[in-house]
Amino acid sequence: MVCMIENAALNKLLLALFDFDAKLQNSDDFIGKFSSEIKETFGVDEIYTKILQKKDELTQVEEYAINTNKPYIDNRLSGYSAFADLINYYNSGFKSCIVLPIAPGGKATGIITLLSKNEGSFSQDVSDALSTISGILGYQLLAKTEREKSMRLAKYFDAAFSSVVPQALLDGNGNFIKVNKAMVMALDKSAKNIIGTNISTIFEIGKDTIENIRRGAVIEAKAADQHERVFSLSGSDINSSLMHISAIDITNLKMLVEQSQLFDHSKSEALLILDNDYRVKWASSNIGKVFGYGSVEMVGKKINEILTDKSKFETGLKSLQGDLKEYIETNSLILDNNLEVSVRITAFRNNEGEISCILENNSGYTYTKSIENSLNEIITLSGDAIISINELGYVTSANKAAENLLHYKANELSGSAFSLLYADEESQARINNALNIARKEGTVGNIFANILAKGEEEPIPSEQSVRRLIDERGKLSGYTIIIKELATKKRMEELSDENEKLARSLKNVQSESELKTQFIYNISHDLKTPITNIKGFSKLMLGGEFGSVNDDQREYLKIILDEADRLMSLIQQILDVAKLSSGKIKLDLQSVNFSKLGENPSIKSLAEVAHNKGLMFSWDVDYNVPDVLADPNRIIQVFVNLIGNAIKFTEHGGISVGIYRKGRNVRIMVKDTGVGISKEDQKKLFKKFYQVQKKELTKQEGAGTGLGLSIAKEIISLHGGRIWVNSEPGKGSEFWFTLPISGSKKSKKQ
Repeated sequence: MVCMIENAALNKLLLALFDFDAKLQNSDDFIGKFSSEIKETFGVDEIYTKILQKKDELTQVEEYAINTNKPYIDNRLSGYSAFADLINYYNSGFKSCIVLPIAPGGKATGIITLLSKNEGSFSQDVSDALSTISGILGYQLLAKTEREKSMRLAKYFDAAFSSVVPQALLDGNGNFIKVNKAMVMALDKSAKNIIGTNISTIFEIGKDTIENIRRGAVIEAKAADQHERVFSLSGSDINSSLMHISAIDITNLKMLVEQSQLFDHSKSEALLILDNDYRVKWASSNIGKVFGYGSVEMVGKKINEILTDKSKFETGLKSLQGDLKEYIETNSLILDNNLEVSVRITAFRNNEGEISCILENNSGYTYTKSIENSLNEIITLSGDAIISINELGYVTSANKAAENLLHYKANELSGSAFSLLYADEESQARINNALNIARKEGTVGNIFANILAKGEEEPIPSEQSVRRLIDERGKLSGYTIIIKELATKKRMEELSDENEKLARSLKNVQSESELKTQFIYNISHDLKTPITNIKGFSKLMLGGEFGSVNDDQREYLKIILDEADRLMSLIQQILDVAKLSSGKIKLDLQSVNFSKLGENPSIKSLAEVAHNKGLMFSWDVDYNVPDVLADPNRIIQVFVNLIGNAIKFTEHGGISVGIYRKGRNVRIMVKDTGVGISKEDQKKLFKKFYQVQKKELTKQEGAGTGLGLSIAKEIISLHGGRIWVNSEPGKGSEFWFTLPISGSKKSKKQ
């Protein structure tokens, strides 16, 4: 029964619309309340209201309504409705629907969908009334959205002005009209003395600089009355008459940067800044070069914790709390590897009360460390296992290759005796002898020794070399040992030989395969001639060219012609497979229109076969499907294979072909209500010569070659698409394939 709407009901709905607008502040609450009112007024079963954020959130029918800017009414939903989402509504029990765009001023902002479980529920009167209401609703939502934006902006400024960051609002001429407490404290002025003053009076900047700040630039500027203070100014335009700025005091930061630049290239001195608890809160970037500590790693450490004479340094720092501005002492810094290096410490207090320390390296450790840092880059990237030990034979570092070979982490190896990694006494003796020689000669190579990995019983044969390390004073500081695993090298050589054998074998197999393909192609091609003759003479006999034939002879001649056609079809499939395998098929690319393709005689013939079997057949092309660049004859061949199989394996129901656009591809579905395909058969379905046996069919068709689906897959692949199947036994099958809209690179080459 068609839903009608009276003027009284419409007026009530409009009054509710304005009442909700006045009472409800939140857009979501407004939509929810008004949706319930529409549902009650029109007596529909379900209503969906969607406010658009992104266009890709639209369903097909919603996109259609938005693009046409008109309501879409379907008073008789079915499984064959124009849009996939309408079919989903039908499957959920709904029989009619109306989809209306919310488009104030022609700009789409939302969609209203009403659903009814009765057919014919929406008249033209209802559509007109809802269009009027949706238009009013759109303008109210637009106004409410703008109000919400304004409220959010106000909340943003409230939060900004409670921030510890100095902030202010300026008018269009650059005069202060509002400042927060942090800005008052940063400028050391009262709010009364700031408000109304031009920004160029507070900071040493000109009109051009103000315009740059307005456009989002970050500018350094000195305070006009305190030249030693430097601020970082940044801002943004709110509107033509209002600008927001922040001003951060970077005076100390600039001094810190200037100080750090003095130390960046120093090889013997580093700078630290300490907090009140004598913890490092900043370290110059060169500290890693000087002492082996990274600047990030140093931050947070208590300085007296990494010195040997803690009490001496604490006493010196306490003296800086009085009148003393500078304190100097000599101490020893404990390094990461528990070694010590002599340092000269100069500590001083700046005007802000912060304590800075200059650490000067008093030994030759810097030189050794710089050499080690250079070597570490090479060692880390090396594929050989490399281990460094000190002069006493204890491991100081190991690269990733050593970790992988020995099954130890670097921190597990660090500090352990290197000789314990050898599998037997003979190997230990060889490496100890090599260390003694390297101490005098510098390098030793070609040392054969067995090493033992963690958790392994079998020793690893290896070839090793040893290099001596000395410091700038010419004293021994340690050794670097390079380990080349022989077992892996030997295995790699064996694998390389096996690889070559497999390559030769593969080449032979490919040659044999090409010969077989060529043989099949030649013999199949030669078979076409006698079959053509059989068909020709049979037709002449059937037509009475060689004398009259009786009814039995006529029936036998028809059987001969049918079987000749079937044999010719099988031979053509074998030829197609041979061509595809040898790469002889070339695509004749043309612009293909799927609506016109549905009128092809081959498709019409299949539709007639389906109808003769008592099956439904449909060919549906979505409204937004474009033409594609493809070989029409080959695409028809794919359709014939898929639709023919669907008819063959379907006893009741029907076959539907659906063609849709999905991103940059066109998706094609051939769906049937047949016996379905098991998961096991689906895995082999597109292989050559594989045939699915269906005992459930009441009538068994003649056996094919099992080549149709493999040919379809190759054709779709040549076009740059893909093909797949979704099916369950007893529930029918869906065969899908895709074609790129612009044509694939591969197909263009073909």
